[in-house]
Amino acid sequence: MNDNTTASCTQIDGLPNYVLTESGFIYNWKTGRRLKRHWSSKGFFSLIPIGHGRLFRLFHKNPKFKLPEDNSMPLDLRMIPEYPNYGITPYGAVWRIQGKRSVTPHMVREESRGNLSFVQLVHTSGKRHNKGVTKLLKQLWGELAEDDDD
Repeated sequence: MNDNTTASCTQIDGLPNYVLTESGFIYNWKTGRRLKRHWSSKGFFSLIPIGHGRLFRLFHKNPKFKLPEDNSMPLDLRMIPEYPNYGITPYGAVWRIQGKRSVTPHMVREESRGNLSFVQLVHTSGKRHNKGVTKLLKQLWGELAEDDDD
């Protein structure tokens, strides 16, 4: 990061080592490295490592989400029908509650195809299905889903 970039940085709440620049990029303050920016229907976001191989999806328009405590699920989690081991938060984070190899709850990795994000869920029959995050949000949260337009 150069001196012009450091002058226009905004500290991200809950992440002391990361800053958001006016140009819309997130930097690691310690290393000076810029994180990759991704696009979804809600806008730009970056994936920030939060430990133990887990990533947190931080939207650039509203970089004030509180990170979940280590190995604890968010309280505002709704279970996904037909997929009893999975739940989704109002801001679109899909969590796996339990599984054969999963001892602690963790966030499910997202795949992007174009402007849409998908997660792979395992059905009660054992078959894997790709489900759209936006569709799951509308199905389970409806109007209560958090919009990043605030």
